[in-house]
Amino acid sequence: MTTLPLTLLAALLSPALASPAVPRLLAAPAPPAPVPAAAPRSPAPAASPQQPDNTPALGALSRTVEALRNEDAEALAQLVDFPLRSAEARFRATEVVGWDDLDAADQYFRVQLTIDDWLEDESSFLHSALLNDFRELRDPDAGLGPVPDRVIMLGVLRSVRDDSRRDLLLYTTPGGRVLDLIMGPIYSVDANPAGASGLQPVGLPQLGELSVDWPDALDQYEISSARELVQALLQADSGRDRALAAEALHRSPQAGVTALLRELLLIDQSAAADAGLGAVLVETLATITGRSSDYLAHAPFGMDAGLWQRRNHLEVESWVRWHEQHGGSFVAADVEHPLRPVFGERAPRAGPRPSDDDEAPAVSDRTPSSATPGGAGSGSPAESAPRAGSAPARAEPPPPPGAASTTPARTRPAVVLRTAPPTASPPAALPVPAIELLVVGPEGSPSMRLSLAEVAEQLSPPLLATLKSWAEPIEQFGLSVALGERTDHLVFGHAREQLIEDAVRQLDASAGLLDPVLPEGPSRPLLVIVFDQGFSGSAAWGQLVDELLQRGVITSDSATQLRSHPRGFTARTQAVMTQPVWDMAGNASTGDDEFRMANELANKYAQVAAVERCGPLPEWLLWALGHVIELRREGTVYTFNKDGFVATGDHFDWGKQTAKALAKRAKRRNFSLVERVLSADQPSNSLENPMLAWGALDFLYQHRAHDLVALLQDLSELQQEAAPRGGVREYLGDPERTQSSLAWRLGELNLDAMLEHLEGRP
Repeated sequence: MTTLPLTLLAALLSPALASPAVPRLLAAPAPPAPVPAAAPRSPAPAASPQQPDNTPALGALSRTVEALRNEDAEALAQLVDFPLRSAEARFRATEVVGWDDLDAADQYFRVQLTIDDWLEDESSFLHSALLNDFRELRDPDAGLGPVPDRVIMLGVLRSVRDDSRRDLLLYTTPGGRVLDLIMGPIYSVDANPAGASGLQPVGLPQLGELSVDWPDALDQYEISSARELVQALLQADSGRDRALAAEALHRSPQAGVTALLRELLLIDQSAAADAGLGAVLVETLATITGRSSDYLAHAPFGMDAGLWQRRNHLEVESWVRWHEQHGGSFVAADVEHPLRPVFGERAPRAGPRPSDDDEAPAVSDRTPSSATPGGAGSGSPAESAPRAGSAPARAEPPPPPGAASTTPARTRPAVVLRTAPPTASPPAALPVPAIELLVVGPEGSPSMRLSLAEVAEQLSPPLLATLKSWAEPIEQFGLSVALGERTDHLVFGHAREQLIEDAVRQLDASAGLLDPVLPEGPSRPLLVIVFDQGFSGSAAWGQLVDELLQRGVITSDSATQLRSHPRGFTARTQAVMTQPVWDMAGNASTGDDEFRMANELANKYAQVAAVERCGPLPEWLLWALGHVIELRREGTVYTFNKDGFVATGDHFDWGKQTAKALAKRAKRRNFSLVERVLSADQPSNSLENPMLAWGALDFLYQHRAHDLVALLQDLSELQQEAAPRGGVREYLGDPERTQSSLAWRLGELNLDAMLEHLEGRP
């Protein structure tokens, strides 16, 4: 990452603090540079009627190309009006947090990321690029947004090394301040993938102009039936009726998807759009097509209504554009529709009493044999399937320490377990492939190498099915496969064997810490892909990204970013994580040491496991639970839900820091721990609210686990009510009822007891 100088930071973020020698970048624009004489003017195609007569914009284009070629981060940053850029992005719903909502450090970090993304986008081409041609394009959103008179310049770059080409779109203010920069793919002369007109700007969706046509192959009976089924779906009084309608639509996927989209478009174009009904339609679309969606039934906590509605408009347009290309030819996802309510009581299981140790709750009551890697045992999903039609049982508080009890004290919590997603593993009846397994035992014991055929009968069915479905990619990418003592997860690795073993043991231990508060094991194992720097730079990385895209784990936009910028990511709802084994951003030799693989694995694994077993949960809860597990495993925090700089002290002494903050805030008359916890995922450079959220959950985990279990169950039920068909990634539970549930579980919390607990935590 290129580090921008502090003088530039002052100029970018607070012109009043900038020294006279530093240009005040948020004030008057820099003077335009002369128009490059070497750039010939080409006749504009019919689609681009304007002439390139905007001198400030041309100057900005020339200086931008020069900065890209010279990899001059400071010069490039000085061209950009970041507050206006952020306002434009929020208007177009591509950015949720506005510039003014960020503190100075987070603003600077956003500048840093933006400039890095531009400079690193095919940098080898940019280093040899000259501006070969340019013209001004018509703005499809003229008159709209914070900058209604934007100027859009199309520049054609030419590499002096191999004569290849690349289109560049530069969005500027009339005065030449840069708002955005978009670069297309590299291409050979006369082979522009964007066509003869070159790369073109995309305007906001004009929903009144969109339409969804019935595929030609459908007859009138199929069309009428699909229309009736969509109405039945929307008018269903029960989850069963809705499931039956969705299943019938799935049996005729082309007609069903078209009818669903036509209804969705009508809802979105109405004056009072009912996003709740829209979410029902989108969930069914996602189930049938296997395509992910970001449509939201209501505005998440902290998002204004206008931004929420624009995000949904963009999502509807995305569905319509997809249907234009694939509506008559797509292959429906292979998924079994549940014909029963999703909620189901999990059979309780006897086990040892909770530990009286005050430092941590009892560890997992699963005790598989070390000779049985990932053994099914009594905790296998096959033995703990929910009973159809049964109501969820509330978890009872454990008896006081020392109290006599005639019933087992340790049972698995009866939290709602979501149904399997469209990307469920194939059946385990496939032949056993020739896969070598690294079987990792407890710390201090040697690992073993066994063939899958040797242990296949000892593995749980979901684990075996996952291995079979990944057999070909495992061989193609040269991945190691490692199993521990749990059925919850498996590791694919391209790294040193010791690092892979460390990852497996960390996941095993983290899963054990989650046992007291999460329901029985998932219907599929969590997949963790550990990779080293060499793998990230190889062709196999791009092929792995393509494989994840094909399996529906990531979106096409994410795949595009990952191919050019390899990094770790977490797909919570798909139960997949990728984890680098080296610091991709910092440099420990210069003191920039912000990477701990063990911390990241513990935190992210807790989040993925919670979503896999309970369905989407609020961000504040997922991160707080992640920090509970991370701190109990490592005693430090190196995984943050924030951008920007992290002070050295932020990694340590969370218990004492949280106790100090709580003691100070609790003296205020209007202090509300509930409001602080709910705000823990809001943009801020302060860690106070995330620490308070962690402290509250850690106290419940240690002393009132039954309340934490009940909170998870409450939120799972609220999510199920908001999205009964699943297929969504965000928590959509009613905000007021979510707050009420949290208030109920924390309402009688003794702050003195919590302070005492926190002061004893690391």
